[in-house]
Amino acid sequence: MTSAKFSVASSEPARGVSGQSVRDHFPRSDVSVLRERLLAEPFRGAMHHQLESIMPERRTVQKARRDKRAGKSPTTQAGEFVHEEIRKVRRGQHGARSPQQAIAIGLSKARRAGVPLRPPAKGKAKARTRRSAEYAYEAGQGKRKTRRRPRVSRAVSQTLKREPRGTASRAALSKQARSAASRRSASARSAAARKAVKTKGPAQRSAAAKKAARTRTRRRR
Repeated sequence: MTSAKFSVASSEPARGVSGQSVRDHFPRSDVSVLRERLLAEPFRGAMHHQLESIMPERRTVQKARRDKRAGKSPTTQAGEFVHEEIRKVRRGQHGARSPQQAIAIGLSKARRAGVPLRPPAKGKAKARTRRSAEYAYEAGQGKRKTRRRPRVSRAVSQTLKREPRGTASRAALSKQARSAASRRSASARSAAARKAVKTKGPAQRSAAAKKAARTRTRRRR
């Protein structure tokens, strides 16, 4: 798998950091907008809008880079961007029609930022979803140029702000996680768990074990 540098630009200088230093840190400032066509449920009737959003937060990019240096998979790196979207929905910056839509926005941002997360294979997702993922992936890997569409961006942003916030609740995300896990085999889940253990440090493994023990205790009651 080819390695790609994260190529993102901050829309605003971070607190305590000059604009020049931000530009030096993120040299590819020409990539200023993230867009993704989402098939997830239509916003209005049969209309499908193209998502344009601001660049991911600087700390999200730094976390993804740290995951990459630690040898973690592209899906783990992309998870940092999904977490950012969940936080935004919970803070009320915008809403989401469903947990799947919030996850799709995060994955799109990750691909745009240069995370080498390959698009889903044929038969694993709908054709429009695969085309959207391919577009974002190629843009993030520098294989194609993107176009800005401010009017579409404003329209989609206004629509997202009207969507519910409860779709990012713990209960909703837990239900989504269980549903996704049920579609995988037991061996696949076990292999993923073994792989995750290899990239955790002693402190993280200890914390995960304690959390699992608390969960088992709570379920016995």
